[in-house]
Amino acid sequence: MFLAWILLLLGCVQSERACYNHEYQFEEKCCRKCEAGSFVERDCTSTTETVCTPCADGGYTDALNGLRHCLRCPICDREHHLTELEPCTPVKPTRCVCDEGFHCNGFSENGECTSCKQNVMCGVGEGATTSGSNPQVIHCEPCPDGSFSNIPSQRPCRPWTRCEELGMETVKAGSPVSDSECGESSHLTIVLVLGAAVICSLMLLLTYCCRKKHKGSLAILKDEREEPKPPLLPIYCREREHR
Repeated sequence: MFLAWILLLLGCVQSERACYNHEYQFEEKCCRKCEAGSFVERDCTSTTETVCTPCADGGYTDALNGLRHCLRCPICDREHHLTELEPCTPVKPTRCVCDEGFHCNGFSENGECTSCKQNVMCGVGEGATTSGSNPQVIHCEPCPDGSFSNIPSQRPCRPWTRCEELGMETVKAGSPVSDSECGESSHLTIVLVLGAAVICSLMLLLTYCCRKKHKGSLAILKDEREEPKPPLLPIYCREREHR
């Protein structure tokens, strides 16, 4: 009789026990959940564990679960300007993103994007910014100092060109609607002009020296040619000298 009371008490404790996170409630039992990528084919009994089956193509479960079937993989609807970024697998759903120039304005129960809306087009002198709550939603704001936008777009303002980093001078400062205009640096121009002048002077000096040297050589050669030679002696005089 005492043993029967013990068994009855244990049964009441088991039936009233809350299931753990890795378990699900089935009738009066706590059954082990199935892993991500599978679902419950048969619930547990007092003598057997939960039987799980892998998800087939087109289905998924992305967490521990007690589901009787896998979730259906979402389809990226091109008519709603959705593009597939990552395909569906047994452990994760399809990841869809809005086309460029659109933002998500419709969501499923699990937070996936289901439809998109075209973004606002920012005018000249304005740039696109995003909000923290939905980074895909575009707002237009005036270009801050140091940046510009010269055409309507859905992009942020572009920074002015820094002429000094290019070794040039700023001819015209930028504005919210135009970029900076760069020109050759006056210092660089002076250096180039002086350098060219020095090179030309050296070339002229070298040419002058070469010509002067050449003229000296010709004068020496001319003197040698004009120097009178001693008269030739008759043959009999030369024979006498040899004797």
